[in-house]
Amino acid sequence: MIAFENFNEDSRIKAIRKAKQSILWVTPNILPSEADALIDMEHVLGQGNVECIIGENIEKDSNIEKVFYVETYLSSIEKLKSLKCKVKVLKNLKLGLIICDNIIYSFNYNIIDQNKGISCITMAISEENLKETYVKAKKDILNGQIENELNEKFSVELKNEILKDKNNILLMLRDYVQCVNMTFHGVRIVDKRINVSSFLKKYAFKNKEYKKDIKVDFKVFDGIQSIKDCSSEFNKFALKIKKEKLIKIEDIGFIIAKRRKKDLESSLDKFFKKQKLEMEKSKRLKDEICDGREKLKKHLLSLLKDYSINKNISNAIAIEEELKKIPDSNSIIDSFSYTLNYYDISIDMINNKEFYKQLIKELKKDNILDFLPDKI
Repeated sequence: MIAFENFNEDSRIKAIRKAKQSILWVTPNILPSEADALIDMEHVLGQGNVECIIGENIEKDSNIEKVFYVETYLSSIEKLKSLKCKVKVLKNLKLGLIICDNIIYSFNYNIIDQNKGISCITMAISEENLKETYVKAKKDILNGQIENELNEKFSVELKNEILKDKNNILLMLRDYVQCVNMTFHGVRIVDKRINVSSFLKKYAFKNKEYKKDIKVDFKVFDGIQSIKDCSSEFNKFALKIKKEKLIKIEDIGFIIAKRRKKDLESSLDKFFKKQKLEMEKSKRLKDEICDGREKLKKHLLSLLKDYSINKNISNAIAIEEELKKIPDSNSIIDSFSYTLNYYDISIDMINNKEFYKQLIKELKKDNILDFLPDKI
């Protein structure tokens, strides 16, 4: 019987878990979940009835393969060391072969698209031909190959070989973390100034004695407590979220784990929505903004009482035009927003010893890429 099927991670694990007598596992790469299944089946079938041969090939021209390979492979070989059988490692293994009892699965192992399925030929062989096929398959696989035994010394050497290349480390870091710039807009409205020098210079400054006593700009919301309270809430939230969601690296900025990006954005959205709703309902805020505007208008009128800004209109009307520069409560509320800009870590960053040291220290606290070296 010959059948063709897609042979993804779940299919491979189901196949070996169905075995009643023996398993021969041959793949260029192996996932941690597959390693766990082999360990379980050795307990079920007994020592000597599970054999494992894996590859040691990293495609130098494929960044995706390299990142996937290092992350999963290093984890898997740690698990496989607990198998009682000797795990063989071949330098340039390309094809996949799994024999479970009398069923053979033969396939090209695509280590990029692990779960999309691999084209596989499944074939059943008779019991009398099983031993002969099993021995021949192993012989063909091992023929001409550079063979290593998976042990502590080999796994350490392999790990060191992979991680001595800074580009490998960079690719793994980029797969998990990014730099982020977080900016809050409108939250410093308390410092908003209105510049009225356009007419003050033209008219009032004609009198040199008067010039030294008059200001050309004004902090229109200075002293408005509701505005100060709003700004304070945003500032406190910014500090809180940076502490909880981001990793601070001195002299560089902030780093975020990619898995936390959605959580960060959701927290920001909820907070801004909540604050805006509260501000829209605040009669006090609206009243204080109006009062601040009127106080500035009266102040300007008193300063310019002896001057005519425009012959055709009153000072009050001319000043009113200038006061249109002051945002009303709706404009203030609408102005509150945030932007997040993400960008990848660069090779120059990880060449910065202090940056790399701080980053790895923080990542290991969160069990992220904890196999990376503390310094490079």
